[in-house]
Amino acid sequence: MGVFLDVVVLVVALAIPALVTLGMLSKAFTPSPMPVSIWFTWHPILMSLAFPCLMTLGRWTYLMDPSWGMEKRGIRQLHRALMMAALVILLVAYLCIFMSHLPGLMFFGYNFKTGAWKPWSRIAHAWFGYMAVVLTIAQAFMGMVKLSALQETGVQRFTFHGSLGKGIIILASLSFLAALWFWGGWGHGLKLVLAMLAAFVAIYSSAWPKPIDNKCDEETARLAAEVQVTQR
Repeated sequence: MGVFLDVVVLVVALAIPALVTLGMLSKAFTPSPMPVSIWFTWHPILMSLAFPCLMTLGRWTYLMDPSWGMEKRGIRQLHRALMMAALVILLVAYLCIFMSHLPGLMFFGYNFKTGAWKPWSRIAHAWFGYMAVVLTIAQAFMGMVKLSALQETGVQRFTFHGSLGKGIIILASLSFLAALWFWGGWGHGLKLVLAMLAAFVAIYSSAWPKPIDNKCDEETARLAAEVQVTQR
């Protein structure tokens, strides 16, 4: 079950940005494909790659079955690489929507030119999204400090790092679901499939228990012992 679930999560995480990309660009999925030359087109494509995909896989590295045989150090390195890639991609994705909305001064679900709020679903999408982006930037900084402290002193800092990561994925998933609600370019079938896939990875990332906590404790203890030896 463990390895099977790992493969399912990997396939689902990769399927979400693939379906979003096809939904934005392919006539087989939408009657009115978006042009690749405009800023907005790349916002949902890149955001779906950053959050439901790469961040889920970043969490997946700590939840995968131990039978894969990865050492704790390798898991940390893979986790860091996936999360940093997600951060870079989400910043580019935000730049896309910023540039798209800049001419109309539409930010936070509010039109600053007309002084009018957008419908509730667009407001929810914007605010959940902004919270996820800001917290992801903070999370990346804390992750680097946490890893550095663990390697140099053997002390675990920011012990809430994992819980915050779960919260970020939930916020991003809520923003994604709100976007599905108001986006008019797709049929109900594609929206339903994407909603179910997004809900699956959100529940997996936030609720599935870690099978390698003992290994994590052993690795932390080993690093702490090494630091004590070098300081003598």
